[in-house]
Amino acid sequence: MRQKGAIQWVGIFLFFGLISLPTTAAAQGSRNYFTLEKAISQALENSYKIKARNERIEQANDIMKQARADFLPKLGTAYSYNRLSEPPISRTSTLFGTQIPLVVGTEDNFRWTWFARQPIFTGFALLSSYRLAELGIDQSQLESDLEKLDLVLRVKETYFNILGADKAVEVAETTVESLSQTVKVARSFFEVGMIPINDVLKAEVELANAEQSLVRGKNLAQTARSTFNTILVRPVNAPVEVEDILVYKPEAGAFADFEKKALENRPEIKILDVNIQQTDQQIRLAKSKYYPEISFTYQYI
Repeated sequence: MRQKGAIQWVGIFLFFGLISLPTTAAAQGSRNYFTLEKAISQALENSYKIKARNERIEQANDIMKQARADFLPKLGTAYSYNRLSEPPISRTSTLFGTQIPLVVGTEDNFRWTWFARQPIFTGFALLSSYRLAELGIDQSQLESDLEKLDLVLRVKETYFNILGADKAVEVAETTVESLSQTVKVARSFFEVGMIPINDVLKAEVELANAEQSLVRGKNLAQTARSTFNTILVRPVNAPVEVEDILVYKPEAGAFADFEKKALENRPEIKILDVNIQQTDQQIRLAKSKYYPEISFTYQYI
């Protein structure tokens, strides 16, 4: 009975172990199998350059908050301490011509000052600085958008490079297999005296060239996968399988329309516009020194 129970437990463990194996293999395969959409999503999520651009956006927001704070009143305090060698004395003359010394201070002198300062007019310097900070946010956001577009383009290029390299490998393998059969047939014909040795050598040379092309094709396919892994921030030698795209969808439209749309929407063009506005604000900021500055200051001692 005890042996029978042990056999039953072993059978249960083997059953669940066999069930878990395909699941594990499928999970491993899903991590290495990519559609174009999955590749783009993972690249955008893992890219260090995108993360750096997001940090620059946060930095630009902090700079704008700092520029906004310059419009608010500034509060401050000052403290000083002086010690004299002897108390200050003032001498007062009496009606009889004698002088009476009077102590008018102390040896230890403390001073604590509170003040508030509110800028009223700074020659548009504060407005220009704030506007420059706003434009800095716009520029950082546009640079982030441009980085994302460039990253998506690189993902698509490497994705289709893998597809093209795999197809080239398939063609090369078919060619090698076909030429191998040709060499076998040529050798058979040569052995029975139907063709000269030159035809056999020619077939063998063509086979050797095809084998070299196959090796080069496999190397290109592996290089394309390594580039793909680098862009997606994966181990460079991690296995990669991509979904083939069999449907061709031509983009309808005229070239002039696409050119116009690119000039309107491309981040590079918008960044140039932002740079022009930044230059205008920098000129205005430099001219602010020509104007007088007016501020309200309250001081309490």
